Amino acid sequence: MKTPRRRQATQAQTSVPGQTRAASRKTTGRPGAHLGRLLTLGALAIGLGHVQAVVGVYLREMAGGVPLPEGLSPDAVGSMPGWIIAVEQTREVAAAVALTCLCLLVARTPRARLGSLALMLGLATLTYHASTKLMIDWPGSLAATNLVALTPGAYYLPVWATILCGCALVAAGLSLLRAGKTP
Repeated sequence: MKTPRRRQATQAQTSVPGQTRAASRKTTGRPGAHLGRLLTLGALAIGLGHVQAVVGVYLREMAGGVPLPEGLSPDAVGSMPGWIIAVEQTREVAAAVALTCLCLLVARTPRARLGSLALMLGLATLTYHASTKLMIDWPGSLAATNLVALTPGAYYLPVWATILCGCALVAAGLSLLRAGKTP
């Protein structure tokens, strides 16, 4: 059976033999679609980083007597009420799950998913520090000790190292996304 002329013309215009123009559009997307997705993911990560900072400030204020980040030594964390540590741990896990799920839904390939996740984690980390600096004037210096995470245990780094990790995650994410050419 012969293929109608119109279908032959459509097939000739696609990059993959035997693929229709609509199917080709699904894999290549419209021009600028990748940039739009990238900007959307970036904006969401920045928003999440700020929300994380706001929640941290509120929790400290509600608990009354919970030290600001520069006072969160291992001894101070050990004396914190258990419910504050539990709330912080669930906040950390919820943020990680939300970012991971979003990247699984939005990105099409494993490389793009990993790149999107690295980009978003890096931007959220950098935004968290910028937001806390603006809201509560922390960190006082880049050498200040930062309680990075409470899940599964307390992890400490100097602020400069946390910021360096955030920058490295952004760079790695962009590199993975550029190599995969699709978010």
